[in-house]
Amino acid sequence: MYHETSRADLNQHFGFDPEFSVDAAVMLGTSMVPQALQRFVEILGPLTTVAEPFIVFKNYKGKSLGIGITYGPTMNADCVRFMQILGARRIIQIGYYGGLQSHMQRADFNLVSEAIREDGASDSYLEKNVALPATTTLVSSLATHCAGHPVHRLPQLSIVGGILSETAEQISAWSNRGYGGVDLETATTFAIARRFGIDHAALLLCSDVVVSGDSLLQRITDADLREKYEIRRKVMFGGAIEVACG
Repeated sequence: MYHETSRADLNQHFGFDPEFSVDAAVMLGTSMVPQALQRFVEILGPLTTVAEPFIVFKNYKGKSLGIGITYGPTMNADCVRFMQILGARRIIQIGYYGGLQSHMQRADFNLVSEAIREDGASDSYLEKNVALPATTTLVSSLATHCAGHPVHRLPQLSIVGGILSETAEQISAWSNRGYGGVDLETATTFAIARRFGIDHAALLLCSDVVVSGDSLLQRITDADLREKYEIRRKVMFGGAIEVACG
């Protein structure tokens, strides 16, 4: 696979019908694949698994929707490129972020204004100095789905080392630069979309406010917060699907 991959290559390898294409895609950054697939099934019904590792397809509202579940920038980059080769013209990134501003709380949304690149993988697609703003029309559409919930509109930093690589010094520096959150995948989605002229946006949910010493290792024990988190997770999934297929 280490060559310039074409649509013909994908057709041959995965057995796609030559007429098959993808109109839009939703990318989810998570390591919890079975749970993620189940959440998509709850919204969309049965899904068609066409490509591994975790790429599924669904016809929805007259559109062919691709769904990718990935973890980390390299895997995400391959999946986004896969969707682009199949024809996607709109890509929405969803997932989770570590909050980098002290006024944030768990379950807050970040409707990403711009992706900041420390992920490494995006450098294979664009020069390092190329900025990655979100497509404003998609941001506006996603905002309507988040009405009534706390939404930040801040730059999102994507890193390469994984969630266990962060240090207190790094987190403080990122916060001081005004970044809203840190994740692994958003920058690669935006970079590939920018490279190939695809509309793109990201709606992410705060899993832990890392700038305040919070951590994923600190489980949600408050019942009200847990309920709020689940409600907003459904908003994130549902809003991304609707906007992608809008």
